[in-house]
Amino acid sequence: MLIDFSSVESGAVKMYDFAQRFSAADLQAASDASLDAILAILNGLSDADVTFLPFDAEANDPYAAPDQQNIGWNIAHIVLHVTASTEEHAAFSSNAARGVP
Repeated sequence: MLIDFSSVESGAVKMYDFAQRFSAADLQAASDASLDAILAILNGLSDADVTFLPFDAEANDPYAAPDQQNIGWNIAHIVLHVTASTEEHAAFSSNAARGVP
């Protein structure tokens, strides 16, 4: 089960309120589904595929070094960001589980 966060992204629902509808089993299923999706994307890729720097005419990362603001992200970079975001959200969720708003 992948979770649809569109109501949070649109601002219709606050994350804390949105999270209240999910059980621990729901979150485990969503985590497993997310990891399965990532592994399916990565399955069979070579090192060259994972580190390939694509051209992206619309790339614009204002937080990157000036010489890297307009380059596309390779798959390794995307996996790094997904992993870091997952860890960050786990930290926030531990606070929510204890009732910290």
